Amino acid sequence: LYARAEAYKKEHPEANLPDIGITESMLIIDEIWHEFVLLTVSYHKFCDEYIGFYLHHPPLLTKYRNNTKTMNEEEASELFVSEMVQTTFDKLGEEIAVRWFDEYMNHLPTNSEDMKADLG
Repeated sequence: LYARAEAYKKEHPEANLPDIGITESMLIIDEIWHEFVLLTVSYHKFCDEYIGFYLHHPPLLTKYRNNTKTMNEEEASELFVSEMVQTTFDKLGEEIAVRWFDEYMNHLPTNSEDMKADLG
């Protein structure tokens, strides 16, 4: 999803696209991705085969950080999640959006402390 959004941004720099990133409820995905990135040979092969270029792991969510300056953190988080769901739906389809944000979210720990305990 991030790769598709970045490609679109390059073609349409005027577009005000949402941030693509990991919400707190999705931190387990970030942990898994970090592990994958460390397997550099496999990660490079994956990027070449499935994305077509090396995909960096971006640490900043610029739009989200800017939104927290003009609205409270809860509102900024709600907007971030709703934009992520909509972008997933638009770029990857309804089936993926439902799987990621409905089915998977129901199986993840409810907060980062629970997740940290589960990860050890």
